[in-house]
Amino acid sequence: MLIHSPRTYKLVRPLFFALPPEAAQRAAHLALKPTPLWRAVGSMIGVVDEALNTTLCGITLRNPIGLAA
Repeated sequence: MLIHSPRTYKLVRPLFFALPPEAAQRAAHLALKPTPLWRAVGSMIGVVDEALNTTLCGITLRNPIGLAA
């Protein structure tokens, strides 16, 4: 499930907040689990910009979000 628009988020958010915390976490895990579909979608919507490159301990990361993980 892709939540890109504010309208979609407004529809999905109440559903997640209505669930018990453990169930919401499991649902989020299942939705975000790496699958062939996510890999295909990621390759279509990914951003490649040299300005985002970051180097950490000699490892080049394509974007600074990789640092948070």
